[in-house]
Amino acid sequence: MLFILRSSGSLTLLLLCLILTNCSFILKPDTCECSHCPFESSPSPELKELVIGTSKLAEDEVEVCACRPWNKSPIKVEQGQTYIFSILEETEEWVDGSVAATPENGWLNPFLKFGGATFAFLKRSDKANWYALVGTLDSSDADSFVIFEPSRKSDTDRNVSLITSRPITIARDGELYFYANDMKGRYFNNKGALRLQIKRIK
Repeated sequence: MLFILRSSGSLTLLLLCLILTNCSFILKPDTCECSHCPFESSPSPELKELVIGTSKLAEDEVEVCACRPWNKSPIKVEQGQTYIFSILEETEEWVDGSVAATPENGWLNPFLKFGGATFAFLKRSDKANWYALVGTLDSSDADSFVIFEPSRKSDTDRNVSLITSRPITIARDGELYFYANDMKGRYFNNKGALRLQIKRIK
């Protein structure tokens, strides 16, 4: 009897989360219909490697749109190199359908964050919160990594220009990609865009 109650409680919580987040299990074609971002990123130049010692070459920036399943960067990285990522500007508010979020924290609503654990297996990356910004290598979800540590500051206390990652050491050679940590087939209602600085420090 206790098991049944717990199961029904979990199911109720799941259904509430789905209703409140407007996030059903029905998959749709991924588009950028709710965003000013084009669905495809602009053609990127040839791959380049950031070189330490020359300030102009040690850093670069890329536009990341939450409605794109893959945000390709022109940066080639190698195993053992270390990088810091910084948000230079949010050009569109980071929102999952109608759910408030930030690139570093993902969903902001505590109830939804708790309930989201029930269907966390649907996230593309199990390393980050729902809708948090994720980095990866060579468009592979298996090689994803968390960029920003979740912040405890309230949304009103955020200073976007001060959001910087801890040093992140690259696990293998590859090309950097970025995405909002959502469910595959649910990018059509995503909003949010930012300019992300990529700086090599080692």
